[in-house]
Amino acid sequence: MSGGDNHGRQESFEASMSKPERNQPRQPLSWSLPLILLLVLAILIVLQAFLKELRQPPAAPEIPVPSTRQPGRLSKMILPFSRQSAALAIIIDDLGWSVNLAKELAQIKQPLTLAILPFSPQAAVVAHILRKEKNKELLLHLPLEAAGPKVCRDGGLLKVEMSPEEIREQFEKDLKMLGEPVEGVNNHMGSLFTTDEEKMKVLLEVIKGHGLYFVDSLTAANSCGYRLAKDMGIPCGRRDVFLDNSSNPEDIREQLRLAADLARKNGRAIAIGHARKDTLQVLKEELPFLEQQGVKLVVVSSVLQ
Repeated sequence: MSGGDNHGRQESFEASMSKPERNQPRQPLSWSLPLILLLVLAILIVLQAFLKELRQPPAAPEIPVPSTRQPGRLSKMILPFSRQSAALAIIIDDLGWSVNLAKELAQIKQPLTLAILPFSPQAAVVAHILRKEKNKELLLHLPLEAAGPKVCRDGGLLKVEMSPEEIREQFEKDLKMLGEPVEGVNNHMGSLFTTDEEKMKVLLEVIKGHGLYFVDSLTAANSCGYRLAKDMGIPCGRRDVFLDNSSNPEDIREQLRLAADLARKNGRAIAIGHARKDTLQVLKEELPFLEQQGVKLVVVSSVLQ
């Protein structure tokens, strides 16, 4: 074979190699490209979560509530309450007969509302003792006429037979017996008087004129006191539970449990007890527990409508 032939073949080979490889199959994409994309996406997700966390306000630390006493019978009956507190106001009626009982009430540091009979023997002294205490409100525990056969013999009684002027005059005398300030009024007895719309309107006008609130003790199921007070724009409330129709401490605990349950259900409740040894002892034992369980004790002005 000649040298010229060899040279021609070499050129032909080089020329064929230099043509675009249009008919060659394409190479698949490199496996590293999808991996890089996944890594970038993961970094973006992590970065976004990190920035969102930075924008959140710091969570408040949870502070455990210390237990101050062993759970009693009442504590076993009340379910734990969380997030929001139910408001329970407790009124203690019939104060003014015993200075010692007033001093015992002063030692209870939880909020209480204290209702003093105007012409009881120690009314002024008891009012003076309790007025100095924090977390306490004073009420005029106003004697109103009861339906028979009950008879109210307490001084300062308002009767349905009184004229409007007599009602106003007697109310002023009753209020004066406690001195100032007094935050509100609730009725002592009154199953007859509180069902008389005409006389209740006269009384409530006087209460409104003094800038006081009214709590209907609801001694009669058909009392018009709360309804009229609300219609007249007077801050008002009504009793939900009597704590001590029975003086048995276990019965009082049951009623206190009922009041707490109602506060949980409705957001607020008003309970009325009386200035008696057994009632005060149950309150001393159980009120701290109620607060630990989220039932917030308040003075009655906090739950009025």
